[in-house]
Amino acid sequence: MAKSTIELIRHAVNADLVSRLRNGNIMIRKGYFYRGKQDEYSVARTITQELKVHNIAVKVVKCGDHWESFKAGKGVIHNSHFYVELTVLD
Repeated sequence: MAKSTIELIRHAVNADLVSRLRNGNIMIRKGYFYRGKQDEYSVARTITQELKVHNIAVKVVKCGDHWESFKAGKGVIHNSHFYVELTVLD
């Protein structure tokens, strides 16, 4: 059985959460406690490179940095994370 596009992306990227939005785009979130030298643009570049290795062509729609004070036991959406919204190209 062939894997869906979202399953291929989940396998290809190093991220905490990969989901499909209502508009059909893919949202990838990568949590952090300390930013270090990363920013949303470096995360977006890394993700697109990881997908390129797996022959998945994408276009970055938007990327960002969501900062929250740490909340133990909460998921990545409720804590600090970088996000990248992608559309998959044919």
